[in-house]
Amino acid sequence: MSPTLLELDRLTVQLAGVPVVQEISFDIRAGETFALLGESGSGKSMTALAIMGLLPALVDAVSGDIRLQGKSLMHLDSDVWRSLRGGHMGMVFQEPMTSLNPVMTVGSQIEEGLRLHRGMRRVQSRQAAAELLEQVGVPDAWRRLDEFPFQLSGGLKQRMMIALSLSGNPQLLIADEPTTALDVTVQAQVLALLREEQRRRDMGMLLITHDLGVAWSMATRAGILYAGRMVEEASRDDLFVRPAHPYTRKLLAALPQPGRQRLVGIPGSVLPAGQPGCPFAGRCELVMPRCHAEMPDWTVLADGHRVRCHAVGMSEKWQVAQTMTPAVVGDVLVEVRDVRVHFPLRKQRFWQSDRLLKAVDGVDLTLHAGEAVALVGESGCGKTTLARVVAGLQTVTAGEVVWAQPFSGAHKNLRRAQMVFQDPFSSLDPRMRIDQLISEGMQALDVDAQTGVREPRLQALMQQVGLSPESLSRYPHQFSGGQRQRIAIARALAVRPALLVCDEPTSALDVSVQAQIVNLLADIQRDAGVGLLFVTHNLPLAAYLAQRVLVMYLGRIVESGPVDLIAARPAHPYTRALLDAVPEIGKPAGTPVTGEAASAVDPPTGCHFHPRCNMAKPVCRSDAPVLRDPGDGRQVRCHFPLSFTPADQSVDIHPVNR
Repeated sequence: MSPTLLELDRLTVQLAGVPVVQEISFDIRAGETFALLGESGSGKSMTALAIMGLLPALVDAVSGDIRLQGKSLMHLDSDVWRSLRGGHMGMVFQEPMTSLNPVMTVGSQIEEGLRLHRGMRRVQSRQAAAELLEQVGVPDAWRRLDEFPFQLSGGLKQRMMIALSLSGNPQLLIADEPTTALDVTVQAQVLALLREEQRRRDMGMLLITHDLGVAWSMATRAGILYAGRMVEEASRDDLFVRPAHPYTRKLLAALPQPGRQRLVGIPGSVLPAGQPGCPFAGRCELVMPRCHAEMPDWTVLADGHRVRCHAVGMSEKWQVAQTMTPAVVGDVLVEVRDVRVHFPLRKQRFWQSDRLLKAVDGVDLTLHAGEAVALVGESGCGKTTLARVVAGLQTVTAGEVVWAQPFSGAHKNLRRAQMVFQDPFSSLDPRMRIDQLISEGMQALDVDAQTGVREPRLQALMQQVGLSPESLSRYPHQFSGGQRQRIAIARALAVRPALLVCDEPTSALDVSVQAQIVNLLADIQRDAGVGLLFVTHNLPLAAYLAQRVLVMYLGRIVESGPVDLIAARPAHPYTRALLDAVPEIGKPAGTPVTGEAASAVDPPTGCHFHPRCNMAKPVCRSDAPVLRDPGDGRQVRCHFPLSFTPADQSVDIHPVNR
């Protein structure tokens, strides 16, 4: 058995007199990955900061014990902590741009750790830094040493952060949401890199995440945090296959899976920390009177699987699956015809020719009333720009957007389509009450202007999005992230648009809140007959919500068609790569696609995807493919579309007749 690296013994952290982490205990061995799971605010990051000795100054009390290789880390002086951080424990933070020094080159930052923890001289440290960048998959490592963080893409910044955390050759690596801000393809590369470095160095790893698929693909064991308390701990297989705590089961039920008609949300909200009894009692279907009065003790089930619940062993009351009535697809709402959006860029040298960023480069799209269409792709592929074109917020360089239903007036674009943005907090004016935010558009467009109509309409909108009408008098900062997104949806619906354009509306939300928002959008689409354009990088989520899907890469649609067909049998290698990159419970980790998308300023010749495609032929490098119909109801932009046999996932190449 591997030696124990880290032990937490009843760790408790109080912030302004409130316990945000309460009596957490677990251990991590060499070569093992322990995943700490839970929603935002559950205490995951605070636990990691306590281990690293980086707790904020507002923390007024810490009790329990943290031991690294049997030695307590409590009450150490700053010199000892300086030798431990980096040398014995490394940390990969959630946002690399805020963790890397913006005024230092990445090479100097990595070399600093090598000189401090390994005692290297300058020449040695530069050579070692270049080798470290090569190990973590950074191309052209010697040149990258002299670049600054702002010159790197998100994936490269995270690789630099991993190299920096490994520079001291730590025995324990703490990864705090290391892939949250990354595309699914880059996420797959980073996770594969972490697995390889852990195997090569025999490191222990504490993985902090709210993504259950990431935990499945990485973890050996896992623990579930809720409101600062550990409520379940088990091996990965036991936790995901045989969950014992009602909260764990609810989290798993909130994931979109094949055959599930409706996602299961978690009603209510997290109670403030420090309340008596079980913290999940107010949201649990198995609640008993004693759950409100006393915190349950640990119950050991088998093989290290333990759970804190009074209802262990009771018959489980699962929510009955609800079958949703499918939406009725109506007439054509809008047609996008050969739209191009090109942004001119300033010359870097006066003798250079003009350059264009081709954000959208010849896209056709048709949207119907009552239909949900998903637009899928990586960051920078042009999804948001195309969505803004449909919403009337972006002018086109060429092509046209034709609406079937005529609208007149100065604000006709706002009458046609409304947009729900990715970050609800930045899209809501913090100085306005909710009733003012929602009614602002109604006043501008003269919607429901009759006397005595608007106030009942505001209350009905709040109820439609699952919020209390009493919330109309409050301000955005008084709501959670999921509630703010509901308010943004209510504001969009207030002017009775024909089309709702949603730009990554769930990417920043926890899985249980994501389920609530996705169910809400599906209900609105079905009940109000509103068309829905859903922008996302998550193909499984698109497959759950949409009827059709369009896959976009570097400004072009590379595959489109019925979502069930594309999710089951993708024809374009890029679509296959997106599906493989999404970590799902029960699915082995796929081989991540290599590299990152090229720049839309200087896209590759021929097929834009050929530098990253392991099936590229000479014709792919020279000739740009056009959208063709392989004869199964979809269109694909590929010289050699794939056909996957479900039984063995073998790949056949079918050249398209030209």
